[in-house]
Amino acid sequence: MSGLRNIITWQGSDDELLDVDAAAALLTVAPSTLRYWAREGKVPAIRLGPRATRWTRPLLREIRDAALDRGRF
Repeated sequence: MSGLRNIITWQGSDDELLDVDAAAALLTVAPSTLRYWAREGKVPAIRLGPRATRWTRPLLREIRDAALDRGRF
């Protein structure tokens, strides 16, 4: 989302597919970090093709909760 036109929050549809910018904003990490984690298999992601990766809020909650359990954030 260029410039994050809409404010991204944890509330919203669990079915909505979020792009790397929106997903990274929720996790408060850089988009490049989230791309790296997905490429390395460190976080779950939905691959729509070779250049399209998306996340849902439940996937992001899973990432967040796992990181909080390990004390990474």
